[in-house]
Amino acid sequence: MAEKEPSAVIAAPKGRGGNFTSWKAGDLFSARHLNEIPLWLQDQAGGVSGPGQRGLVLAAPLVRQFKVKSVKDDYLICVAWDGAVKSPAEIELAKPPLLRRTIYTATSRVLADGSTLTFTYLTAQRRKASDGTDDEFQVVVPEYVVDDIVYGIQTIHGGMDAKGTDGNQVRWLDLNIDGRAWARDDDQDA
Repeated sequence: MAEKEPSAVIAAPKGRGGNFTSWKAGDLFSARHLNEIPLWLQDQAGGVSGPGQRGLVLAAPLVRQFKVKSVKDDYLICVAWDGAVKSPAEIELAKPPLLRRTIYTATSRVLADGSTLTFTYLTAQRRKASDGTDDEFQVVVPEYVVDDIVYGIQTIHGGMDAKGTDGNQVRWLDLNIDGRAWARDDDQDA
């Protein structure tokens, strides 16, 4: 007897945001169901407020396509790209937090097992990691290259915690659609 395949979608209860709290591991969802989560959050945040309290106002996120012009330690300098035309205005996009140079206090990170990694940054895309015993050179893979297309998002509640050229908060964040991460550099020479 053939095993019955699960339904591609799970019907959500009527009402904005559905009831995603009843979802369980292994459930399959449509994009419509996943899009109900922010609607539910908005309803929860903007619900009944007591005296002197305000509901959280959630602005719709803005996602835009960009082309990279240059790479800095904590952010990218980009221009907006519509698929055919580059905007002349430069816009700064914060790198994802783990790809930034200044995200760690004293250039180190304590791992879940209690060990500490110390980083020495050589360029915006190359560093040396040390656990006190071994050293490893690492690079961002895939490397950011001029004219790479990246996608940025604006309206991050709490900000990006990255400062731009002028010292002000960077307002855009690279969504890291290409899955960039630090990886061992096979060329271990400094």
